[in-house]
Amino acid sequence: MRYKSELNNAYKLKEGYYVTKLGYATLMKVSYNTVDYYTRKGLPSIDFNKKTVLIEVFSAWQWLKKNKYLEDRTEEMEKRLQLLARMLDSKGKAESVNLWNFEMQLDGKKYEDLTAADIETPKKYLIIKRLR
Repeated sequence: MRYKSELNNAYKLKEGYYVTKLGYATLMKVSYNTVDYYTRKGLPSIDFNKKTVLIEVFSAWQWLKKNKYLEDRTEEMEKRLQLLARMLDSKGKAESVNLWNFEMQLDGKKYEDLTAADIETPKKYLIIKRLR
């Protein structure tokens, strides 16, 4: 596996982070309906409230690989998880990751590259630590 050493670093976070359904759909580039389908099939998740499902990021990743839902997207998803892990690690004890910044970094954009429309985009903090 090309990214094995980086993935080992990513797994230091293990199951300490959850993501909302919207955050997970953004992270994995899938639709809400796909997330619902995964959760019905057994994707590791917990109910947060009636409107939100929290998904355990790294357990969900392992489940998707084991059940062969990623097909040829494995490498792309590993890159996404590595970036997520780096963003969480760089903030020390970060409790959230801004998905807007996440998407920017994934696309290799810097602040100077942004358009006015990008800057007006609402920022969403959707990846949060395990509930106590």
